[in-house]
Amino acid sequence: MENLLRFIIGTNEEARRKILYEDIAKENSAFLIVPEQFSFESEKLLDEFLGVEKSQNVEVLSFSRLCNSIFRKFGGIAGEYCDDTAKLLLMGAALSACEDELKYYKKNVHGAPFIQKLVAADTELKNAGISPAELGAFSESDGTLGEKASDLSAVFELYNAMLEKSYIDPLTDIKRATEILSENDFFSDKAVFIDNFTGFTGSEYKMLRAILEQAPLVEISLCCDSVYDRTGGTGLFSKTQRTAGRLEKLAKEAGAAVKTPVFAENENDPRPEAIIDLEENFLQSPSPKGKNLGEVRLIKALDPYDEANFVAVMARTLAEEQGYRWRDMAIIARDLSPYEHSLPAAFKRAGIPLYMDKAAELSAHP
Repeated sequence: MENLLRFIIGTNEEARRKILYEDIAKENSAFLIVPEQFSFESEKLLDEFLGVEKSQNVEVLSFSRLCNSIFRKFGGIAGEYCDDTAKLLLMGAALSACEDELKYYKKNVHGAPFIQKLVAADTELKNAGISPAELGAFSESDGTLGEKASDLSAVFELYNAMLEKSYIDPLTDIKRATEILSENDFFSDKAVFIDNFTGFTGSEYKMLRAILEQAPLVEISLCCDSVYDRTGGTGLFSKTQRTAGRLEKLAKEAGAAVKTPVFAENENDPRPEAIIDLEENFLQSPSPKGKNLGEVRLIKALDPYDEANFVAVMARTLAEEQGYRWRDMAIIARDLSPYEHSLPAAFKRAGIPLYMDKAAELSAHP
């Protein structure tokens, strides 16, 4: 029987999740793969949707937890994971050992900041699924690019050899698990569902290809209005649509059939019409509806203090003229740091209680 890949698309998260969870409920055994930070929330939502008994048939995993499950079944979990300090020491040792071979980076051998940059670069390469040998292929290039590629390839190859001799690098877990899957069957009796991703790393794509080769059904929920990008890469959902295109290509390489995407309709959407119109027509000018719905306002402020004063006045107006309570209001910003002084000051002048939720360093609260 041919393996299948199916997308659930749509811009409403709850509508997509409803279809996804209904499909999960049809399976006797399934994996739900989500980003690490969504694991607990997804387990809770599954229990609420399926019930405790039915949800026992579904295992919620991140990629790291999936790798752990594969290692526990086929081996690969034994060993000590390397921490950041050990990586810095090993990278410094590898860099010193390669000093005589280096061309472009010879002057940086004894610089601690450079060693930190090398560890960060190694992390990026491993996440992208690029090996030192693949990087070394660019050493044939003329000029600076060839010299840089040659140096980095030599250093990273020695560094990884030293690392593997004494430790396990958590960054290679997905690579090692994918290699195990090439020789062992893990998914043939499981339906695999994937949610809350907009894209994947290079190593995760390689793992997904292995999954597509084995699992009878892979169903992926993506936030986009179509799996095809007709904007030339400039659209609101272009990144997610590129992800869909790459997954479709992987499915074909893995011999899996790609089914017609399921579109999740926004039925009984409780949001104001203006918000729905903004979502559907963002970056399009003008909106096809061509009318002022009044529930969304665009304000040009002189600076963060002017902006904060406007928000405080609006909050006071809503409370006094429309009967809103303070707890009914929320201020949402992409980054609150520019407003950490202006907002409290403006709300204090307006006599409005304000709570600002912001991250704090643990070291600041011993």
